[in-house]
Amino acid sequence: MFLKSIHLNNVKCFSDIALSYEDENGDIRKWTLLLAENGMGKSTLLKAIALVTGGSDAIADLLGEPSDWIRYKTQRCEISAVLVTTEGEEREVRLQIAPEDTRADVIRKNEQSLAWLDDALNEKKRDYFVLGFGASRHLNAANTRRTKTSEFTNKRAQRVATLFNPDATTKPIDSWAMDLDYIGNGTALETVRKVLSNLLPEIKFHSIDKQNGHLLFETPDGIVPLHCLSDGYLAMAAWIGDLLFQISEVSGDAQEKPLTAKGLLLIDEVDLHLHPKRQRQLLSLLNKWLPNFQFVVTTHSPMAAQQAGEGELHYLTRERGKIHLYPFSGAPNTLLLHQLVMSPAFGLDTDESKSVEDMKNRYRSLRDKADLSSKEQAELDKLTTVITELPLGGRASMILSEEHEQLLRKIEQELQEGTA
Repeated sequence: MFLKSIHLNNVKCFSDIALSYEDENGDIRKWTLLLAENGMGKSTLLKAIALVTGGSDAIADLLGEPSDWIRYKTQRCEISAVLVTTEGEEREVRLQIAPEDTRADVIRKNEQSLAWLDDALNEKKRDYFVLGFGASRHLNAANTRRTKTSEFTNKRAQRVATLFNPDATTKPIDSWAMDLDYIGNGTALETVRKVLSNLLPEIKFHSIDKQNGHLLFETPDGIVPLHCLSDGYLAMAAWIGDLLFQISEVSGDAQEKPLTAKGLLLIDEVDLHLHPKRQRQLLSLLNKWLPNFQFVVTTHSPMAAQQAGEGELHYLTRERGKIHLYPFSGAPNTLLLHQLVMSPAFGLDTDESKSVEDMKNRYRSLRDKADLSSKEQAELDKLTTVITELPLGGRASMILSEEHEQLLRKIEQELQEGTA
């Protein structure tokens, strides 16, 4: 099952938005990246996808207080999605919620729309695999085999628990990797080794410390247990390890070849805790190791957004109190970073530091002032000198930065006229 489109009407902060996951050829797009400022609803969109694809049993766990899903001062909300089955058939699922509804009411009122999905989930679990990771995803403490991963009882709800509950934790990779070793499943364990070693740059999966119950990693600082790795590595290990576990659990065949599994993967802040150098490699690595998954991810990072191809990056903006969703025009992976951050997707007017921007604004203010005091004239002279020495960098090639280039040329002209 893959996601073809989703439509949210009066859902939380959204009055009405729709997002298609079709590419220009009508095929389901592998990657969709969502970009926006905080509070624009990126996480809400991921939660809505998880909710509408979860089936009745998962909805009972995930929904929470139904009225919380309804936009302020509206009477009802609706989440609708078009799904494509493994047979290529399109099916629509709708969830309608009214303020007075209980969770049981929501499931009962939407029973007909959910019926086919519930049947499909019960009959073909492996073909309807959805997994989601929230921005607060983290590992369970080491050696916590008996710790519950979340308050949710439904398996499908547990697979997206960290999207909905910041206290939910992922499956402890230490424990289940040792279980694989214990039962002698060398193939699956070797897959874990390869994936972690490739997705956690500069460190390698070394061995299992059976006595102390730790996975050991070879790092530039020596051999260390998993829980002693940096936050960035732990965040990656948390969801990658959980992903491999969930694949192995849901499909017997995928236990031998877990990286061939298909599904829908939702990740909030996919670049979480990663250094920019690692962020710019992330999507290509995930493409390599998870070739059959459809990804819907959010990001704040220009490094992550720059890896998107044409049609893959979308951004949210607030205009006159209403949130709008737009596709990025062009291919981000053909742009320079400064071109990307000064595009409408990021909404920055300059790629300069805040201090340089303030300096130029002060220069303009003094330059346009009719009468300057001696102190102000001295300040203007100093600013003129400093600004003319600033490097142009890549800004000179951008239409959006034309004002900055013109300003520098204007200063140079004024200096030349002053010495003539």
